[in-house]
Amino acid sequence: MKLSTAVGVLCMLMGCLAYAQNGTIKGVVTEKETDTILARASVFLDGTSLGTRTNTEGKYEISNVPPGDYKLIVNYPRKQYKKIVEISLAPGQTLELNVAVGQEVKRVHSANKTTLAQFVKKQSSAAAVNEKKKETKSVSTVSGDDMSNQGKSNVGDAARAVSGVSLENGKYANIRGLNGRYVKTTLNNGEIPGLDPDRNAVQLDLFPTSFLSGLTVIKTFAPDVPGDFAGGLINIKTKDAPDSLTIKLSASGKFNPQVHMRGDFLTYEGGKSDWLGYDDGTRSVPADVSYASENGDMPSKSDVLTNPTSKAYSTWLGKQFNPVMDAKDNTGLGTNKGFLDHSFNLTIGNTIRKKDTAGNYIPSTRKLGYFLGVNYKRTYSFYDDGQVGRYELTGNIDDVSSLNGSRQFTKAQSKDNVLFGTLASLNYQNSANSKFKINYIHNHSGTNRVARSSGFDDAEPTSEFRVTELDYVQRSIDNVQLIGEQKFHTGKKNSSTKDSEQKTFKNGEHKLDWIASAVFSSQTQPDYRVFSDEVKTLSDGTVQPEINPTNYSLPFRFYRYMKETNYDAKANYKIAMHQTDTSHLNYKFGISANLKDRRFEEYRYNYEDYSGVPPYNGNPDDYVATENIGNLPNGDPGLLLFETSQAKNRYDGFRLIPAGYAMADFNIGKKMDFIGGIRGEYTMMKVTSDDPTKENSEINEFSYLPSITLNYHLLDGKRVKDKVDTTRINSRDMQLRFAANKTLARPSFREIAPYEVDDFVRKLVISGTPGLEMTDIYNFDIAWELYPRANEMVTVSGFYKYFVNPMGLFSDPLANIPTFAFQNIEYSTVFGMEVEFKKNLDIFSKKLKNFTFMANVTLVKSVTPIPEEELAQIRQTDPYRSETRPLAGQSPYLINAGLEYKVKKSGIITNLTFNVFGDRLAVYSNDGRPDIYEKARPELNWNFKKELSKKLSMTLRIKNILNPSYRWAYEYKGSNAAYDKFDDQEANFTSYKKGVSFGLGLAYKFK
Repeated sequence: MKLSTAVGVLCMLMGCLAYAQNGTIKGVVTEKETDTILARASVFLDGTSLGTRTNTEGKYEISNVPPGDYKLIVNYPRKQYKKIVEISLAPGQTLELNVAVGQEVKRVHSANKTTLAQFVKKQSSAAAVNEKKKETKSVSTVSGDDMSNQGKSNVGDAARAVSGVSLENGKYANIRGLNGRYVKTTLNNGEIPGLDPDRNAVQLDLFPTSFLSGLTVIKTFAPDVPGDFAGGLINIKTKDAPDSLTIKLSASGKFNPQVHMRGDFLTYEGGKSDWLGYDDGTRSVPADVSYASENGDMPSKSDVLTNPTSKAYSTWLGKQFNPVMDAKDNTGLGTNKGFLDHSFNLTIGNTIRKKDTAGNYIPSTRKLGYFLGVNYKRTYSFYDDGQVGRYELTGNIDDVSSLNGSRQFTKAQSKDNVLFGTLASLNYQNSANSKFKINYIHNHSGTNRVARSSGFDDAEPTSEFRVTELDYVQRSIDNVQLIGEQKFHTGKKNSSTKDSEQKTFKNGEHKLDWIASAVFSSQTQPDYRVFSDEVKTLSDGTVQPEINPTNYSLPFRFYRYMKETNYDAKANYKIAMHQTDTSHLNYKFGISANLKDRRFEEYRYNYEDYSGVPPYNGNPDDYVATENIGNLPNGDPGLLLFETSQAKNRYDGFRLIPAGYAMADFNIGKKMDFIGGIRGEYTMMKVTSDDPTKENSEINEFSYLPSITLNYHLLDGKRVKDKVDTTRINSRDMQLRFAANKTLARPSFREIAPYEVDDFVRKLVISGTPGLEMTDIYNFDIAWELYPRANEMVTVSGFYKYFVNPMGLFSDPLANIPTFAFQNIEYSTVFGMEVEFKKNLDIFSKKLKNFTFMANVTLVKSVTPIPEEELAQIRQTDPYRSETRPLAGQSPYLINAGLEYKVKKSGIITNLTFNVFGDRLAVYSNDGRPDIYEKARPELNWNFKKELSKKLSMTLRIKNILNPSYRWAYEYKGSNAAYDKFDDQEANFTSYKKGVSFGLGLAYKFK
């Protein structure tokens, strides 16, 4: 070997050895007083070229550092923070060094507080409190960390933690006593439609929290948000790209002894793709039947009786339907449904930026980020001891001592729910003043429900009535969003800003932000099958199954389809005319347009024996078997399937809402901010029925929506010495808010469509009302807010709302069968108060420094007059009934509370959360019977999270610890003595329990 070669090899080996002995310095940079992370802080070793900046989570890492003694310098120019730490690095050592900088929180005027969130981890609890403090509107927030730590799996669960928010049916938000009609939901500020054709509300259970950075509930209107809400506007915020490559995989399972591993879990043979959350066509209307129905070729009963060709054609069509009509259990079907709840989640994200030769990021604002996520969840529920009752008032309330239970059933029900979601996000920042983002979000779910009910009815006391239901509901939503932001500067650069730092301007900053989105949504209910029969006991003691249509509906199949497209575009332009630490003047203008297009179809097919002799042996599947359609094998008449659909129950809906606004934000003196303006929205709405005899339903109306908000800063970043730790200085903020504004509520397509539908559960008819008017709502809010320390708050607020022409569902006293229709009434009012606080318990003892207590309480009262005709009918049997009732879904109180224990060093977070709402009106009567109330139920959950390593974490959860009854009951709520005798009677409309569940989850972060 040549000498030069040997020397080269030796030098290379020595270089590798030296490199192998180099070490790494890493850690997190935080602000001392607020205990929040700092992004984009400079961290470098004095006298060397080694250094980096912290990422969005405040983390830094300097690699390939030779061993030795250094001065680590942390510099944060934005707040003039600087700290020097002397360190010593051993060969090959990885030194973890967390650095807290700063002495106080710099005073920032409310007009500039939006920039503070850039330095706080966006999904942290501290960021959520900070957002609430800086907002000019009255808001409540839930962070992504709170969702994760408290085991919130979907937006509906997360929203319940907000003061004044409760859920109906586990998916529809009710805010401040107002149901979904008065609640708005947006995604990244873009409009999203509801998926239920009967409700003007978004189903929140469809959005998994694993893709979210948080959600905000806006409770006071301002001109820069849509004007069609009164209770609140829920804005769902998706995650941004992480600062560095992050790959996370998580999986969890849940066991509920009441539900899982049971042989009597109800099911039936569905489609092969049910496990993916969609039907593969097994439940679809047969193609030939669909063609005949659409072209009016379905034979009627009279055709079948008089025309052999029509009978043959009807027989051929009937034989094409899926012959499954009965429920099975796991033992009978040999399936594993109801095995265990399980979920899987995978997310990948990164931000791509230029690096220098040492592998450190080059300071630059140009970057490209991406975030991808896939979420799958399958859950089961089951109960077999549910109670269903129907009660009657048999005479005047003064003459009877109790309600008569006309029908008493025991019910078993199972649900198999699949939720599948994907998110793809790409964001590009060209400079500090320009950024763009594109989101694609897909969520869909499939819920398979099977129910069996049996019991007795006064109409046939010697017969046992039975009802079997096979139901499947499929929902999907696809959302594409283009989001942009551009800043323009016409003022002078801040003279204190260095060239290497991002330029800031005192005056003349213009900002344009915009969003364009398209949403394609659908809800399908294919082949809802209901089979009712009875088992009669004869005089000789034998039993005889039969179908008697005089007591209940004939067996039928029901199909419902809704498809909707929603296009939304918004642009906002903000001008900062004047900006200093003590004063400001901002103008904001914007335009928007929202277009919604809906197609709704409903079909129903009844089984009927055309000869009048029911060929029934007690087995539903035998009754509808293919060989029994037409003539039986022995030649006797069998069954035929007749369509009972009506053209008026199919319609097209179109709605266009162009809007514009102008507003101003400026200070009045040193303490008060004024935010006010006006928004204009034009409503063009049209519903066209497939029934040509029905006139179109139309609304064409322009609405002016003014708004005024006053924020008075009692304290603004005041330095206060901590009473527990006297070496610590806190920044304390206190403010008063007052808001007055006007909003509106629009009817849904279904409410103005000439459409009648049978409510199979309540056994009544609900019809739409063409000509329904929009509702004007006048809102008044006042709030006092105190922020003692970072991540702490105490707020007290009051609200009053007055509704003009509110819409409601009211009975028709002249109808032969119970019929309800939507109509306007003269007025309605809602008023109440909220108290919310979040506090670290070290105020009592330093030993409690790791505990945080949070709670919110809402008290609400609503008053809605009962229409005169309906009240007259009610008072025929109940002369004491009040002239008013509460709004449907309004609880007199809501309580949320939580206790959290968190130790960063050991990676432990555990919390106990509690939620309860007061009795709320669910269904009201029109004949003197008590109204039906959803009864209060307390819910207690426990969550425990532990970091097992830097990459692996474990979660334990116990949900529904108290296992309360989910109960709806007939109940008189008045204080009149005539009602007292009914208090001891437990008259349940429906009742069941969900059971206690135990969960285990694991999450692994690859990078």
